[in-house]
Amino acid sequence: MKSFFLLLIFILNGYSQKIYFISQSGNDQNTGTSVKSPWKTLKDFQQGNTYLFHASDTFYLNIPKIKIEDSLPTTISSYGKGIKPLISGYRIISPNMIFPTNFQNVWQVDINSNLLGGLKSDQNENVGFLMIKGEIYGNKCKALNLLKKDGDFFDEKGILYIYASLKPNNKIYFACNGNIITLSNNLTISNLRVEGGGSHGVQGVNVRNVRIKNLDIKNIGGAYLKGFGNGFIRYGNGIEFWESAANCYVEYCSIKNVYDAGFTAQGRSPSKVFSNIIFRNNSISYCEQAIEFWQEHCLDGFKKCSFSNNKSIYAGYGWSHDVRPDTSAGVHVLVYFPLLGKSDVEINDNSFTNGRTASLRLPVDFNKNNCLSLDNNSYYGNNDKFIYYNNGEIKSISDFKSNVSKE
Repeated sequence: MKSFFLLLIFILNGYSQKIYFISQSGNDQNTGTSVKSPWKTLKDFQQGNTYLFHASDTFYLNIPKIKIEDSLPTTISSYGKGIKPLISGYRIISPNMIFPTNFQNVWQVDINSNLLGGLKSDQNENVGFLMIKGEIYGNKCKALNLLKKDGDFFDEKGILYIYASLKPNNKIYFACNGNIITLSNNLTISNLRVEGGGSHGVQGVNVRNVRIKNLDIKNIGGAYLKGFGNGFIRYGNGIEFWESAANCYVEYCSIKNVYDAGFTAQGRSPSKVFSNIIFRNNSISYCEQAIEFWQEHCLDGFKKCSFSNNKSIYAGYGWSHDVRPDTSAGVHVLVYFPLLGKSDVEINDNSFTNGRTASLRLPVDFNKNNCLSLDNNSYYGNNDKFIYYNNGEIKSISDFKSNVSKE
């Protein structure tokens, strides 16, 4: 009934949703309103329309938050036959852009050069990782003189420095600070591949009514989180809801090779709440964590939030683990701060296999107020290092079961 009245309001207000097609072979001078006349880029992005990317194509672009938001639903998806279209944040270095320096085995690249391929941006800085011949190199050094082994890198003032015993003769892909997709209210997004961002694959800040389905996200994170800590804290999640969110569903997505968590809902505001945030039927592999929940200051920070029927494997075995300052969080489930007040988070019916540090990392008093429910999950491996408490104490699965009846 509610949907009917919304539709009626749209009709009475003269609302007419437009469908735009975007193709690698398109032209931004086209109308974009038919498969025979597609755009080449996301030329104009407004609420209330549908935007379809052509299957099997690669698009080097960011999908931004809509500037002027209202209650109209917006859709981003794909069209045509083939694999899911790729939305990529990679910048691409050709071998002819690489020059020697005065330091042995250290090479330099002007990453603001017009010769740079991939995503065109005026913010080619704060590199998260390199990818060479399909392999990720994540050892981001704090200073030029710390480059010691092949693949080590450092960037400063538009110059990327790379350690290599021989001059690189392959293309180098690199990811910079920034989200690939920034969510808007009332957005449905589906059937895309997302890759090559130095911050988050997908992030929503205080968003409402979002549906994310069938996204394949990989190779994300590693940039410095500017203005936080000592300035050298690295970050990056697959899909993040920040500060607050309501009525958001994430399902049938695949997340792989992410610096931090595959999925997370987190914030610091004492007044912001996550309500009805649902992660279900997803797969997560080689991320430092599968799921992370925390609200540092809010008394009732989570209401009807859940992580269910997901499959996570090899938490802490991805590219980021060995280049992290803290390697004690290679777990499937991470909760940094106790859930307070009347918070309500359910983690149930999941499969967790091989957590490098442990299966779970939780506060010692994580269930003090019965805010976190762990029920009917399956755990494989790590029985002797099942739970890592935030005070550094490690417990086996038998110790844990004696204190948490449902598991």
